[in-house]
Amino acid sequence: MNIPAQKPSLISDEEYLEGEKYTQIRHEYINGLINAMSGTSDKHGLIAGNVSAVLNIRLPDSCQVFQSDMKAHIKTQLLDIRNCPP
Repeated sequence: MNIPAQKPSLISDEEYLEGEKYTQIRHEYINGLINAMSGTSDKHGLIAGNVSAVLNIRLPDSCQVFQSDMKAHIKTQLLDIRNCPP
């Protein structure tokens, strides 16, 4: 028996950001779809911290370096990506 796949419902940027206020789970938002993200490992944390430190030292003062827990909005011609930690 074949069951037709349901199309996922898309949500707006505003709906996504509102929902993120009330969750403890990290999500990414790509073109109206939301996906839960997994946690990181100890090694990932160490590498990210080291990269952040080097970037912070080497970049001009007009630049800011954030390691994690920041919302990022990346818009391209093909994708609209938002990555939002809790």
